[in-house]
Amino acid sequence: MSADEADHVKIIVTFEKFRNKINEIIDESVNAKLRSLYVETIGVQAKAYRDNHFAKYVGTIDEKWENFVTKTKSIYGDYFNSLGQYDAEKINGMATKGASFKDALGIHYRLHYDLDHPDYAKKIDDVIFGESYLDRFKTPIFERVDLEPKLSDAEYRSEFYNYGYDRDDKIAFRGRSDQVAQLRAFLGGEAGFQWLQLAGAAGQGKSRMAWDLILEARDELGYKAGFIDAEDLLAFKKHWADWTPVRPILIVIDYVIERDKPVGQMMAHLIARSEKFRHKVRLIILERQRRDRGGIRKVSKQSVSISGDKRIAVEPVFQLSEHETAAWFDELVTDAKSVDKSVALTKKPIIFGDDGIIELNSLDDTDLVAIAEDVVRRRSRDGETYYSSDFILSAIKRFDGAGRPLYAYFVGIALAGDNYNAAWEREDLLNYVLTAERERRWKRKFGESAPRLSANKPSIHITALATILRSVSRFKLQTLGGWTELSDEDFEAALILVGGPVATGTQWPGSILPGLFPDLLGEWYVLSVLEKQAHLLPALMEKAWALDPSATAGFLQRVAQDFPSYEVALAVLDFVPSHESAHLEYRASAVRILDDLYSAKIGRPPQNLFETLKSAASAEFPPAMHLLGFFYSAGYLVEKSDRLGFHWKNRAAEAGEPAALCSAALDYLEGERTEKNDNKAFALLEKAYRSNYHRSYTLMHYFYKYGIGTKSDSKRAVEFLIEGLNLGSTACILELGYCYESGEGIEQNTTQAIDLYRLAAEKGNEHAMTALGNCYIHGTGVKKNPAEAVKWYQKAADKNSVDAMERLGACYEQGNGVNKDLTQAFKWYCKIRESGIYRRGLCLAVLSSVFHNDFMETLYSDIGVTSVANIPSEPSWNERPWLANDWSNVPIIEMNDIMRKISRAATLEGYAHLFSGLRITAMRQSKLSCYSGFDLIDVRFIRVFSSEELFLSALVSKKGAVLMDRSRERFDILNNVALTLYDYHHYVQYLHFFCQMFYVDDGPFAILSSVDDIHFANDTALGKFLDSKISISAPSMVRRSDDCWSTKNFCISAFVIAGDKLFEAEFHVARDGAIEINRSSLVAENLPVKVHKYERYFRKGLRLKDKI
Repeated sequence: MSADEADHVKIIVTFEKFRNKINEIIDESVNAKLRSLYVETIGVQAKAYRDNHFAKYVGTIDEKWENFVTKTKSIYGDYFNSLGQYDAEKINGMATKGASFKDALGIHYRLHYDLDHPDYAKKIDDVIFGESYLDRFKTPIFERVDLEPKLSDAEYRSEFYNYGYDRDDKIAFRGRSDQVAQLRAFLGGEAGFQWLQLAGAAGQGKSRMAWDLILEARDELGYKAGFIDAEDLLAFKKHWADWTPVRPILIVIDYVIERDKPVGQMMAHLIARSEKFRHKVRLIILERQRRDRGGIRKVSKQSVSISGDKRIAVEPVFQLSEHETAAWFDELVTDAKSVDKSVALTKKPIIFGDDGIIELNSLDDTDLVAIAEDVVRRRSRDGETYYSSDFILSAIKRFDGAGRPLYAYFVGIALAGDNYNAAWEREDLLNYVLTAERERRWKRKFGESAPRLSANKPSIHITALATILRSVSRFKLQTLGGWTELSDEDFEAALILVGGPVATGTQWPGSILPGLFPDLLGEWYVLSVLEKQAHLLPALMEKAWALDPSATAGFLQRVAQDFPSYEVALAVLDFVPSHESAHLEYRASAVRILDDLYSAKIGRPPQNLFETLKSAASAEFPPAMHLLGFFYSAGYLVEKSDRLGFHWKNRAAEAGEPAALCSAALDYLEGERTEKNDNKAFALLEKAYRSNYHRSYTLMHYFYKYGIGTKSDSKRAVEFLIEGLNLGSTACILELGYCYESGEGIEQNTTQAIDLYRLAAEKGNEHAMTALGNCYIHGTGVKKNPAEAVKWYQKAADKNSVDAMERLGACYEQGNGVNKDLTQAFKWYCKIRESGIYRRGLCLAVLSSVFHNDFMETLYSDIGVTSVANIPSEPSWNERPWLANDWSNVPIIEMNDIMRKISRAATLEGYAHLFSGLRITAMRQSKLSCYSGFDLIDVRFIRVFSSEELFLSALVSKKGAVLMDRSRERFDILNNVALTLYDYHHYVQYLHFFCQMFYVDDGPFAILSSVDDIHFANDTALGKFLDSKISISAPSMVRRSDDCWSTKNFCISAFVIAGDKLFEAEFHVARDGAIEINRSSLVAENLPVKVHKYERYFRKGLRLKDKI
């Protein structure tokens, strides 16, 4: 039995059974003298010492053995020291000569502890027994009545899980009552094996919830319960195949990534033996990413989309989307099948509930505030909080928009210390919490300030290492980590820094050093130490990779997810271990990390990661080949090459990589990266389908629906979705909902569609959330409920659904289902634009002239400005201003900034090249009292190659610009945020401006103040009009509403020129900018006037109407 196994398999042996078996061995091997010496002199005494000083001793296996050796030496003296020096010849003498006292001790040692001398043990086997004694004696010498995996109840993590308080006084875990009820139900039920995944982003409370369940299961339900660490998982791997639980057991695995092999194999054995178990065996896997949600893969768009109340078909177009299952789960399945090819991890009742996933999503605002308030009350001097709920919530939202309780806790710590700064970024908050908690623990123990992270102390270094590995034993630190002189004081200091338990008595100061929890804070701790002690990075990472490659790889992936753009994080990711044993782990993690960094839009990830990816691809590692092919197709890190993209994806497909089979199939379908071949596309897809690859079901539906490489069959297409649904595919659930809504391939049933949308939405699918919101906004299959729609749009938008962002922004813009809030609309439209997609560009452009954010500043730096060189300081204008007002030329020094704002507005509206081929020749400005803070700008351009003059008008503020054209929507948006109508003069000016902008096809629709405002063809035409005795007067107020807050405030009578027609009309002008014509009468027509020709934003110079 190995040293590791000895710690997990307690050997309970009655003396009678022990003596009888020894008699059998001695009778066959040596003379009676040995029997007498062993049984009478050593047997009872050695067994007592074994039980007292090994089995019952609390500590690691190394500490148990060290204590046993020490005690044994005190009795057996020199005999013990000489055991390892025996050679085969001396041992052989035992069979022929009698045996000494120490010979007997040698056999006892062999039977009970293989431990540190496997060569010596093998000699005893070969010479005395002739074979392995375990093979010879089928009935073991030992009774293994307590053969169980070693679990940690995570008491060493209690400092974090209790938020720094005793268990009975810990901060309440809020907002998760439904999930807690599900977990309690999971512990019930029948005997046998069941598992589930507890999913959720970092900081949502997965580990805390699991810990609470462990304590409840252990203390109230009689379970053996706890976390199983990587080392213990490996130590027990040989026993899962024949292990039988002697009581209910709850095993929690905190992160599978890089530990998938032993976990997958363990699950396969437990599934195979489940029906034989008389007790409940429950497994919870804590993993951020849902098992049914994947990373970056090449897949098709949805074949249909929802537009208003209608469902419309679109042409087959393909884009990057999400792989159907998580990479970690794919590997888990592969590893489980290495034990049993027929094993199914997701069949019922092996998985708990409908899909075996409990996901922790955003907490409600009230719960977040309550958590922070609880922390503040407990930590403030007087036990009170003086912050308003709104202030606390705004502080939490500043750092986190995902509703994570961890950030509420962090904000509570900052507020309790009266050190919160509204200008903090996330890193500032983490720094404060890290320092505050370290100081609190240190002062509580030592009464002085804690060492700085820049201090060159062993305690700082080993806590960073322990955090990378999640925990590490003192023995490993001393024997393998290089800290041979690690003192009790250093180890105790490290325990204080991470909030670990400081034991007393024989164990002082403890044997296990846990990492700093929670993960987010622990990652920041390591990065902060390495930032302040950069020289430490190579040695620390080398030791981490040497001690535990799997745990180190898992740490790197979490860092890539949580701090993808942080410079020190990238340096950590760039470190390549020299240990051969770590290369495979580093290679596999490099693929995952590059996937994460691409998702985080990191333009230049660490070079060594990419070199590792290329090396792994060249070594025929299928996931690496597929990802490299994707990078070539996308032009990420390499020059874009459709040929090489297809080459690598195709090689991965040839190696049987299911995701690559789908990617290659789509390449053949598109015909862009290789010759289009629908038959090959279908053949490759069928291979992926035959391997039960989740994503293949939706693609098979697509191919059969459109008859791609096979005969079109809409009913068969739906059957693939049903197959995928039965396997838990969220994408199939969603697509089947679309089919029920539209009646494609199945009888239309909007109620069934709603149920499917809801099921997929509850699984975290943002497209389903958006579809559900659409149904509520339009009343499709449910009662119309805009407020419920907004709730689902918000959830989907938080998951980066562009469709949901657009709809949510529109709800805020229109006040539909939520209070009208253009600031929120602007926020969501900005997010759409940040993602590189042009939607709601008009609204975004107009709102950007009033609101502003960092993204707008970034956009400024990327916009080229049309040249304003060689413009006279006082340029001449050939025509009068189009709006009667006071005008002045814009100083040349101000023109660049104005044009930058105008160019940005054009870019936001989707016209980034609007001013290509144009040169500015003049710019003038005028103040508009009806739009406070805006100047009306008129810009004159000339076409470089034709010398044609063009004019453009815009409203320009300090923050941005609004281009003017005939769009009524533009006025509606602008008036909501910038219109200021206080008195009659404001209303008249606004009426002038609005009508001039709202032109008809053959010229402006302009309010006249006098005959001078009409652009006659010549003086003769003017004279004839004057002779007609038509009298034109300035606009005048007809009446004003008695109610100053009425929608329509002023009725204004005015003359209007519309093309070549003259009208007299009465306008109702409302406070909100709405204008209606109450009545009008034609005064004259076919007037010989000059008009402008309009092209989108531009107008051309005045010309006779019949010459346009």
